[in-house]
Amino acid sequence: MPIYKIICKSCGKVFDKILPSSDLSSITCSACGSPEIKRVFSEVSSTSKGATTIPAGALSGSSCKSGFS
Repeated sequence: MPIYKIICKSCGKVFDKILPSSDLSSITCSACGSPEIKRVFSEVSSTSKGATTIPAGALSGSSCKSGFS
């Protein structure tokens, strides 16, 4: 399930919520209880240290069409 960043239009509180879909009708502000909320985009972070090495044969028999062989 995706994690959505939610902002309350009434009090301005920002909080995260795990939801099975983007339906916000059942969500209320955790601070003031207002149903006046909206979903905002949250940042995605990734860290990598150098190139990724895929062991020989790791993709054999895989249905992945990534171009690795």
